Amino acid sequence: LMARFVPAKHESEFFGFFAFSGKVTSFLGPALLGVLSDVYSQRIGVGSLLVFFVLGGLILWRVDEREGIAAAGRA
Repeated sequence: LMARFVPAKHESEFFGFFAFSGKVTSFLGPALLGVLSDVYSQRIGVGSLLVFFVLGGLILWRVDEREGIAAAGRA
């Protein structure tokens, strides 16, 4: 999906930012799971990850693929 939205000749910039953001945020899930499991219970800790999946799904649900491809073509 992301590869379709990247403007021509800007692939390295966009994929570099994608990789960087993945590395920067990779600790959030395990940290949240660990803290909530320690403070409350393991069930709450694992359940909290559901929030990340739901938020990601909502964000992707709102993406207009045709508009993204058209915008990448105009750039």
